[in-house]
Amino acid sequence: MSSFEWFKPLLRWKSRRDSSQTVDTGTFLQAPPGIRNIAHWEENCRKIHARAKDLIEGKIGVIEAARSLHLLSIWTSAQKDEDFLVFHEIDFGIIGLPVGSERQYWAKHALEQQDVTIHALEEYWISAALISAHRLVKKYRWALAARQRRRMLGTPRKSKRSNIGDSS
Repeated sequence: MSSFEWFKPLLRWKSRRDSSQTVDTGTFLQAPPGIRNIAHWEENCRKIHARAKDLIEGKIGVIEAARSLHLLSIWTSAQKDEDFLVFHEIDFGIIGLPVGSERQYWAKHALEQQDVTIHALEEYWISAALISAHRLVKKYRWALAARQRRRMLGTPRKSKRSNIGDSS
């Protein structure tokens, strides 16, 4: 069994994906039930837009995008949205692999072995991730206008509870 075989059960997502799905790009989304801090929710929605755009522009890789977007989907109660499923699958597929800051704790020879698997995983998922990222950019474009509206009205920003995706 190759090092790439272990995550094949996760690939069911790719086979059921409907690439003809359309998205609404011109409306503000309503916060899901249970969201009390609308400004915080809108800010996380803006981060979704930013991370998806960063992936499309090549500023971040597939794995970094998957980690961020999976968390942001949970924080915005959007984890059941079909366009987040690919990032959910990627994020679960990298469990146990040396990605991010944990790489510093791995031996060089072990990193070299695991990098083959990581590279294969990224290559496999890049096209599906980019398709979903384009859709997320369109779906969450409204969040940029929401941020601008908050700034013009003087609505305070959310508290600094998370810094995922704060670069945009």
